Amino acid sequence: MLTFPHFEPHFPRAQWTLPQVLEHQARERAERPFLSWTDAGPALRYAQVNARVNQLAHGMAAFGIQRREHVGILLPNCLEFLFAWFALNKLGAVEVAISDAYKGSFLAHPLQLSQARTLITTATLAQRLLDIEDDIPIQTVVLVREPGADPATPAPAFRRIRLHRFEDLFAARDDNPPLVVSPQDPAAVLLTSGTTGPSKGVVMPHSQFYFFAEEDVQLMRLKPDDVYMTGFPLFHGNAQFLTVYPSMIAGAHCVLYPRFSASDWAGRARRSGATVTNLLGATLAFICAQPPSPDDRAHKIRCIYAAPLSTDLAGPFSER
Repeated sequence: MLTFPHFEPHFPRAQWTLPQVLEHQARERAERPFLSWTDAGPALRYAQVNARVNQLAHGMAAFGIQRREHVGILLPNCLEFLFAWFALNKLGAVEVAISDAYKGSFLAHPLQLSQARTLITTATLAQRLLDIEDDIPIQTVVLVREPGADPATPAPAFRRIRLHRFEDLFAARDDNPPLVVSPQDPAAVLLTSGTTGPSKGVVMPHSQFYFFAEEDVQLMRLKPDDVYMTGFPLFHGNAQFLTVYPSMIAGAHCVLYPRFSASDWAGRARRSGATVTNLLGATLAFICAQPPSPDDRAHKIRCIYAAPLSTDLAGPFSER
């Protein structure tokens, strides 16, 4: 394959789809750690994740989710976000990742743009739909139970939209769905930042998603024994195709946090055993602004993908 700089992808072009990559790793690295929610508790192994995602994919198919259908995901960082993303891709469906900060017309816009009929969200976030119910194409809301949330949190009383529980979508069977997804099939609709107007929906085929992730694997020199840490939001491309997916391609371990934390960044690096991570925008400056800590050098991080990288901060950050 001709690239600059030259590199050979881990998978042949015909296999540049998330289902094929995940299923390969579930066979070849079944007991290797893949996903951890924070640095507490055991990691989910590749075979475990694939089986869980298969259960959800079969349940989604029975629920009526169809190939190439756009399905909205309005969630904070959580493992359920990843399960939903992976399961939709297994069905040839398309995730529409939406910022959990959106409300009102900002929330209505991506739903109208994508014409999504189903939205996966939480009871708290679903309350925002009450004011825009008549303006959006959503017919069904699937509610994810929020970690630590009050179980008495009421579900929104919609006039038209139907409610279902996320946990009820999981089927008993955990074999790989028979549907074949091609690299040319759409994988996701990711939203632009909207700095010059309403966000635009960027349709990304599986091949593009894979290639972005493979570039990160090559840039970071990812290996199966690496641990990739992130607290960036999963609705953003950075967490998806520059952290989670590269980890999957390399057979590495990905550790997820609810959100970015400058004050605990070094502590997380130490506790998680992270060897690689990335930083965006001013986050490097936020970390540098923290008081010195014993954690500053008590970690295993060997490589950071920082973009953009301020030349004024690069030296002091590396030295510290």
